[in-house]
Amino acid sequence: MSDYKVRLLRNGAQQIYVYNDGPTVFFYDQGNGDIIKEAHPSLLGGFYGDPAHDIDARLLELGETGKLVVLELFQDDEFQAELSFGPPLKAEEWGNTSWSQPKEAFLSLPSGRLRVESMNSLPIGDDEPTDEGACVSVRPGEYLLSIQALSPEYDQDEDDLVPEYYLSLTPLSERGKRPDNHPFVSYPYRSYACKEE
Repeated sequence: MSDYKVRLLRNGAQQIYVYNDGPTVFFYDQGNGDIIKEAHPSLLGGFYGDPAHDIDARLLELGETGKLVVLELFQDDEFQAELSFGPPLKAEEWGNTSWSQPKEAFLSLPSGRLRVESMNSLPIGDDEPTDEGACVSVRPGEYLLSIQALSPEYDQDEDDLVPEYYLSLTPLSERGKRPDNHPFVSYPYRSYACKEE
């Protein structure tokens, strides 16, 4: 766990910290770990700058069925996030911070064990992970994962740190139709919402 204090933005939320020196973070159900390892989609083996290699059929299949969500980070960095159940952060919860509009993805969690992994901790290929990921217990089911990013222009106060990402899980039954899904969620910097005065 990180050695600095990050305050909770919502009561009852959980903090997640994963060491990372790569540009992506992965979300999946622990029960699907073997499926992901066996699939070994090309994106998880490295970036080639070529969609024919990075986004292959196996990766698309995992994403379409909600078995894997891949989040692009702002930069190669550790992943510090807060996770809560319910809707994404609202403007009245922001305080003096600025958050992006949420990006959403379908995530199936049949075992109720949400894994959050970095390139350092994801167990794929022949190499053993060098760091630990995070595991969060949730009610088994199908969810809409909403991801918000703190504005990279926000100056953190070292005495009052907030997480750099906010994750919200909403049961799909509360949202109705399952969204069309893709496994790759790009960093949501292009959609910063204006803070209400």
